[in-house]
Amino acid sequence: MRRILIYIFSLVLIIVNLSACVSRKLNIESSNLQITKVPTEAPIEIPLKTPTELPNSDITVSPTDNPLKESDSLIQIEPIIWYADIAHDGIDDKIVVDLTYVINYPETGEEKTVSVYSGSTEALIWTGHADTVHPGYNGIYIYNDGINEYLLIWLPMIYQDRANFSLQIFSLSEEGEIQELATKNIDFDMNSPDECDTKAISSYIEEVNGYLKNSYVIVDTDNGTPVYSTKKNKIVNVYDASGILNEIEELKKNN
Repeated sequence: MRRILIYIFSLVLIIVNLSACVSRKLNIESSNLQITKVPTEAPIEIPLKTPTELPNSDITVSPTDNPLKESDSLIQIEPIIWYADIAHDGIDDKIVVDLTYVINYPETGEEKTVSVYSGSTEALIWTGHADTVHPGYNGIYIYNDGINEYLLIWLPMIYQDRANFSLQIFSLSEEGEIQELATKNIDFDMNSPDECDTKAISSYIEEVNGYLKNSYVIVDTDNGTPVYSTKKNKIVNVYDASGILNEIEELKKNN
């Protein structure tokens, strides 16, 4: 009996010790859990981009209505001055060529490109306009017939394959009245090639070039390409109609 009691007592002591050990271990783990701190990561900031934002490479600029005028400032060019006795009074008249609206885009289409001032009175007696926009195409020349000098206006206008070529040669009175020496015109429609008389056209151009060979260009804007003489370079500007004549012949073959 005594041995049984001792066994029971020993068993109770073992159980008590085990309980104490378990309790101590739980306390230690609980303590460690309270001390250990898991570091948190800083929040990542993502920049927002509104749908209207575009990189510079994606931004396009609309072309201006007038590609010839990129800004409000004009390209300045000094006037070119010529002297010729257009009034046939033995005194040279002053011819001022202002290329401002030939080099730049015209604002009204009525700018004074060429102005003639009387040599005797210094009064303005004639003005002419030329620019590089189709309605403003014009050619203004000084023609010399071997005796006198004249203004020569040469305009080989073609619009939608309808041609209206005109040549006018004239002098001026002191009051600015036009005194014609010659007027030469020809019309033809390349839309109706069979009705185009290439021999008549060729003969007309040959006659015109006869006058142009004895002239120098003050300013010519035919086809939107400005041509003008300077003091160091007087330009003789004859007309080449070979391309037009060849085109008419081809149209006749294919018609």
